[in-house]
Amino acid sequence: MIESILNACFYISTLGLYYYKTKRVDLYFTVLSAYTAVALLGTYNYFIGVFNDDYHLSIFRLLYLFVVVMICISPLQKVDFKSKDISIIDNRYITVLLLFFIVCGVITISFTLPKAIMLQSIGEWGELRSDVYSGDSTITLYDSQLERFFHNCFSYLLPFGCIMAFYQLTKLKINLWLTSILFTLISLNAYASATLVASRGMIMMFAVKMLILYMIFRKQIPNYRKKYIAIVVSFVALFLISYTMAVTESRFSDESNESLYYYLGHSMFAFDDGIMRTMHDYAGGRYQFGWLFRILGVGSEFNWLNLGCTHGTAFMTFVGNLYVDFGPFFTPVVAIFMSMLLSKYTSKCRYQLSDLIIIAFAATWYAEGVFVFSGDQSLQWLMVFVVSFIVKVLECKRSN
Repeated sequence: MIESILNACFYISTLGLYYYKTKRVDLYFTVLSAYTAVALLGTYNYFIGVFNDDYHLSIFRLLYLFVVVMICISPLQKVDFKSKDISIIDNRYITVLLLFFIVCGVITISFTLPKAIMLQSIGEWGELRSDVYSGDSTITLYDSQLERFFHNCFSYLLPFGCIMAFYQLTKLKINLWLTSILFTLISLNAYASATLVASRGMIMMFAVKMLILYMIFRKQIPNYRKKYIAIVVSFVALFLISYTMAVTESRFSDESNESLYYYLGHSMFAFDDGIMRTMHDYAGGRYQFGWLFRILGVGSEFNWLNLGCTHGTAFMTFVGNLYVDFGPFFTPVVAIFMSMLLSKYTSKCRYQLSDLIIIAFAATWYAEGVFVFSGDQSLQWLMVFVVSFIVKVLECKRSN
């Protein structure tokens, strides 16, 4: 109990001190608030008896987690949209890339949405999730390699598409059709992806992503337009909340409330007890770089239990993902490298589209990373840098 209280104090004091010094509610504040909320909910779960004696906590391990998180997200403190400009070059080359994103999105949604609607009508979320865990799900994510291609292109271009969607809201003369298409595709993709695996986390991650992007552009969006945005967000939020509650009720029935508290508040403790306390061997890159091992023809398989992970792939924060691969000594080294890399973008005086793609992705990734990630996240990072580089090249071209 005392460890969970002290853990919450780490985040509360840091968040309070940051706001006291800067008086800013910005990207850093938003991301740190997510960790503070999870830490507080973890403590609350102990008070109401959800956790009981489920975890063997150590203040040292929780402090280790806190320090690594602070190292990674510290570059976001440099992102100040009050004193720094956003300069997005909207030339014909960027427009062509945006149209390709839309085409990929339409094709992807045309395949996934009918499956999602069918599952929504059945409503057997608990059974579906059990099938997903056991590998017996009859729902195929891809019906062809062509569908897989467009789905991957849409996914990798999603940070670019999201930035362009919110950028439309800042224009004095808004293209209503283009803006509606972009937000519809982004929203339907999140809904369909979550529905196909009866996931609550994907819905939460979608909400986090939208909040991060709004924080980036909120100063540039006209105030009168924010009222309409609030109305649309309210309707979407009601639908997503009703979906989340239906999935929770189906999967956990009478324990649905406790399951939701547990779901949102246990990731830090899972890292402490199930990863850092028990691990005696490490994956050596096979968890986050498994895709590269497979390309090279090197064995990418590893056994969680043999490594000592008692929680498997359960919620363990993004630090847990790094720790599984790199262990206690090299995880902070990787965190410092990631921090230095992100600082190259956040420390700029003017942010271009290619910069915002990296900043928005990183802020979203760290905010979502308070919960859980699957393996091969390094591929996501690689592709977002590839997309940013492509956009950087296109930004330098002049329309004739």
